[in-house]
Amino acid sequence: LGVTSSASSDPEQGLSEDDYAQIKKQLSQEREEALEKERKKHEGDLKFEISELKQQYEEKRKEMLSKTEEEEKKLMQKQREEIDGRIKTKEDELRAAGEREYAAREREMRDRADREKQRRELELEELLGEQEKKLRKEMEE
Repeated sequence: LGVTSSASSDPEQGLSEDDYAQIKKQLSQEREEALEKERKKHEGDLKFEISELKQQYEEKRKEMLSKTEEEEKKLMQKQREEIDGRIKTKEDELRAAGEREYAAREREMRDRADREKQRRELELEELLGEQEKKLRKEMEE
């Protein structure tokens, strides 16, 4: 490790307390640096994964918005068609009701005209009958 000792340089004696403390401090520092490096790598990986997930989320959100807009357009079109169909049905019903009313008025007028014609024919027959009686009476006299 390249550690120099100030307390003892005798290789047979082993490590001095200063050497031990220095080695322990160096190992602790290396461990901290390795942990920091690992933490930063893990943090970078997580940031990348988060970025990927955000991108996927945005893509899905846009896709769902697009589908929602398409579905809304289809629904609006379907509702528009239903409303147009109901309007046409009501217009047809109104037209048919008008035609029935017109036909009923026409029948009523024809019936009234027929009754008036029959009444006049009866009056005419009565008048002719009376005139015929007068003429016979005159001829007999």
